[in-house]
Amino acid sequence: MATVGAVGGKVTQRPKRIDHVSMAVRDLDAQIGIFKERYGMEVARRWHSHDGEFKGATMKFPEGGLEFELMSPINEDGFVARFLRDRGPGLHHLTFEVENAYEWADHLRANGIEPLYGVREAHGWRETFVHPRDGGGALLQFYQETEEYRASDHADHGHEDG
Repeated sequence: MATVGAVGGKVTQRPKRIDHVSMAVRDLDAQIGIFKERYGMEVARRWHSHDGEFKGATMKFPEGGLEFELMSPINEDGFVARFLRDRGPGLHHLTFEVENAYEWADHLRANGIEPLYGVREAHGWRETFVHPRDGGGALLQFYQETEEYRASDHADHGHEDG
């Protein structure tokens, strides 16, 4: 992680980059159509969560740049379904790539923020979250890919093609 400033209300570390913005939607195919027609985006890939709770599509501009993720519930019990019931469609989270998820969690704690769920490891990557109340109203995700994950044929930020 890049070191910047000092502890005590100042940034001591920063993410490497913003990886993607994620939106919860009720109808994945309809939203894909809107993003294609209105904004000229393409589907980079379609996927489903490892736990079977939601499916999605990663959208991008032909020229590249920041990716946009659309998520839609598969069942009514998952977190995307609950989000849609409680808040309706819209911004779900922002995802930042970090060098080391454990160090990032320590950085958050040093700045008075307890990471939501601690650091979770699954499918070759590590992640930690900042609750919307500490993230300015949005869920913030900080992830780190492992070397094994980057070398695999399935590297898609914790999702499987499907």
